[in-house]
Amino acid sequence: MSVVTPAALAALEARAQAELLYRDFPHQQWVRPQTVDGARVRDVVIVGAGLSGLGIAFGLLREQISNIEVIDRAPAGVEGPWLTYARMLTLRTAKTLVGPDLGVASLSFPAWYTAVYGDAAWESLTLASNTDFMAYLVWFRRVAGIPVSNGVELLGVQPAGNLLALDILQDGVRQTWHTRKLVLATGLPSAGPLLPGFTKNLPRHTWAHSADDIDFHALRGKRVAVLGAGASAFDNAAVALEHGAASVHLFARRARIEQPAIKTPLEFAGLYRYFRDLGDDQRWRIMRRLARHSTPPPPYSIERCTRHQNFGMTTSCTWNQVQHEGHGDVVRIDTSHGVHEVDFIILGTGFSVDVARRPELAGVAHDIALWRDCYTPPADDRPDLVNSLAQAPYLGPHFEYCAKPGHVAPWLDHIHDFGIASLLSMGRVSLGVPGMKFGPPRLVEGISRSLFLQDADWHEANLAAAEALALADTPETGSVI
Repeated sequence: MSVVTPAALAALEARAQAELLYRDFPHQQWVRPQTVDGARVRDVVIVGAGLSGLGIAFGLLREQISNIEVIDRAPAGVEGPWLTYARMLTLRTAKTLVGPDLGVASLSFPAWYTAVYGDAAWESLTLASNTDFMAYLVWFRRVAGIPVSNGVELLGVQPAGNLLALDILQDGVRQTWHTRKLVLATGLPSAGPLLPGFTKNLPRHTWAHSADDIDFHALRGKRVAVLGAGASAFDNAAVALEHGAASVHLFARRARIEQPAIKTPLEFAGLYRYFRDLGDDQRWRIMRRLARHSTPPPPYSIERCTRHQNFGMTTSCTWNQVQHEGHGDVVRIDTSHGVHEVDFIILGTGFSVDVARRPELAGVAHDIALWRDCYTPPADDRPDLVNSLAQAPYLGPHFEYCAKPGHVAPWLDHIHDFGIASLLSMGRVSLGVPGMKFGPPRLVEGISRSLFLQDADWHEANLAAAEALALADTPETGSVI
């Protein structure tokens, strides 16, 4: 693919800066500055510098809330899933969707791609590659001026009066930051992997979850089993095959890989934007229906596997017993379709939403309201769906945690959870590119409103002081007849 001269990208960046200058009026910073023991208090700390974290930070900067910091424990350039556990070759969403640019066209993926590769390449592009999309995010972060600190990890959070005290690990040193607002935008892994019970009895080197950092080179010549039938399961199976695995066999409980296209009728602006405004019963019913059906793998993910002669697949299959043979890496899997011996297992089993399992929330999880604390599901609901959905946090209108009934924890509304844990409360607005047009603006509006209302007395005092100064500098002119 030919690449156009850097002049095109430089021109795009200049246009973006001019557009931001035009859009960002009024330019005045307005949030009251605060300090604790001489150190500045951050107005907002965003955990996660991936797609969502960058979009939220960009929205805050557009509201002239600039005393923010985005942190990510990953090195610069590999934040988010695109070059790590997202093992598909391309994004699964249309190339024209609004991303972290939030509608600023000169900062969009189409504008960047066209400047880098040219108009003809854009017209012929079907889906963006992971590597190109990550390169775009790195460019966007720089041009948008988003402050990101890499190699920084949030270890814990505690209330500190009207503020939050964050336990931060930076460059191997623990320190305390104070912030007014905290946003958790750490993606799917923050929910924690959903692991079958048999993993407790297997040596750790014999299995991995699909979101783990897997050494696929070590699987060369090995027999690999993949449990799961979603897109991630197929993508991991494909990577193992492409790295020379002797065989890869995928096992699925479902009878067929294709699933009913029930999500398509829900992909409209009204539901994305206003799902949160529905009553609890209706939100529960909609998400219960969605939870019954897995997202199927796209055809190209399946074909990426089936092109290999050493790939096999068994559907309508359950694993009855999984045991380590006690010699080498051999694992014996007793299934409803016979016994298989493999050297390694990849679990494409998804994620489990459980705030109590999140280490950074260990000090506050006991106060966070869950759906089971606030809502009673219909008596005839499937117990497995109830258990899965009801442990999701019950969030307020702007992704903020709420206190359990009877608990007094007003500081919880300073913590916003923008990830898979918000699905039941907020709808599908925090799960990748499709929701970027709707989710971050709602969160940004909530934070901006809250900061203004908290500082309203200070703003009024500033107005009174300005009025007094202006009147003192105005000479008396006498009476006018």
